[in-house]
Amino acid sequence: MARIFCHQVLMATGMNWDAFRSRWEILMPGEQGDLIFGHNLTMLHGGLAGGAGRIIEPLCLVVDTPDGLDYEEWLAASWRRTLPKGV
Repeated sequence: MARIFCHQVLMATGMNWDAFRSRWEILMPGEQGDLIFGHNLTMLHGGLAGGAGRIIEPLCLVVDTPDGLDYEEWLAASWRRTLPKGV
């Protein structure tokens, strides 16, 4: 799963996931129609910088079988805000 985020960010910005997080993790300013990547474990939604009337229309990518050691390691690393080794 972590590789999906890394690949999406690399394709969109030219930055790997660690570089992207270092640059943007505190605040991701956006405009209407922007496509912002992240996952719901650590992302803050709503009117933080866009005002109370900000509308967010989420697009969800779902893991078919969220089980197994790889998934558990990714989930634990997401909570720790790090990526598993080798990702």
